[in-house]
This record gives sequence, C-alpha cells and structure tokens, in this order.
Amino acid sequence: MKKLLPALILLAPCLIAFRSGSSNPATEGWMELINGKDFTGWRASENTGTWTVVDGLLQAEGKRSHLFYEGEHLGGGFRNFEMELQVRTFKLANSGIYFHTRYQETGWPDHGIEIQVNNTHVGEGDYIELKKMGSLYGLRNIYKTFARDGEGRP
Repeated sequence: MKKLLPALILLAPCLIAFRSGSSNPATEGWMELINGKDFTGWRASENTGTWTVVDGLLQAEGKRSHLFYEGEHLGGGFRNFEMELQVRTFKLANSGIYFHTRYQETGWPDHGIEIQVNNTHVGEGDYIELKKMGSLYGLRNIYKTFARDGEGRP
C-alpha cells in the first residue's frame, strides 16, 4: 500500500505572479496566475483530488499530483520572466514549483526546472531529501534550511 504523502503547500494567489520581461509596454507588469476561487487556467495531472482551493489559496495534500498552467497569459509561453510567490510547508512536506515544463498525465515532469519546496521531507526507507527549500533541483542545490515548517503566509 502506498503511503500518502503528508504534503501540504499553500500558495498565495496574490503573490503567485509572473512579471514579463517584454519590451512591449502593453505586456509589461505582473500577471496573477491564480484567481483564488478555482482552477481556471490550470490542469492537474494524476490524483486530481490532491488539490483544493481553501480560503483563496491552493492547497495540496495527498498523493503526487502536478498542476500545469495553461491559462490565458500563456500565449507563446513564458520567457524572460520574474516569478514571485509565498509558500508554507508543514512537517514532512515535499513539493516544488516547476517552470519551462509542459503537461503530462503521469509521473514527475520530464521537462523543465523545479524550485524545491521542502524543509523536512523523509522519503521511502532511509531516504532523506537533502535538497532544501529554494534549490533549483539538480542545478543549484541548497542544503541548509532557511525557513521553518509552518512559517509563511497561510
């Protein structure tokens, strides 16, 4: 029997935004990608019940699932952007924010880069995830936690 991941991540809708690096003034500025009400513009992979919207925030709890942004701001895809967000983890949580990826129905995304959202995750068996919050997974890893579980905007 697969153990449910005790992962819980809250993403603040007002702070998950992308800023375009476009030289076109009409497209410059911050774009909110989460409306705080539902999953408009987002598509979940396997285990879609993992995701809910609670008090305007995205919440994940349960088996592995990924949300892929396919909303109106996508156009030709995001390039040269800044991303600002707030996350809050709880003990044993393990999550991440991927970018430059594309939808796939199952598994870990095959394309893109993951920003690690993890402070105290322990995996199967004796595995302990050493790549901590803020790591660009496999590219630039952070091994010392700079935030505590339970801190951050709920």
